[in-house]
Amino acid sequence: MSSCTQIIKNTADEIRLNKWKAKLKSGSIVTLKFKDDSADFNISSRDKKSDVKLCGLCVIDSKNIMIFDDNDNQNYVFSYKVKDNKLVLNYDEGEMVLKRE
Repeated sequence: MSSCTQIIKNTADEIRLNKWKAKLKSGSIVTLKFKDDSADFNISSRDKKSDVKLCGLCVIDSKNIMIFDDNDNQNYVFSYKVKDNKLVLNYDEGEMVLKRE
């Protein structure tokens, strides 16, 4: 049997090759996953009324994750830091810490 492994060359590869998840203080669940050049970023709230779903082309550079959402044709930019098994996303004046699954 042979096994396939993917080589991580940079931080963008490390982010893309993993799934990320967090539970916020509000009880909402945040997930971020990638497939090819696309990202799925979801925030599922307890009441389901304020769910957020971003899905579309994703570009990751050395400081930012940019998602070009297919549903509303908007661009969303998160600055980030990777430390240990955590991905820290910053947006506007907020921050969320996702853990590698």
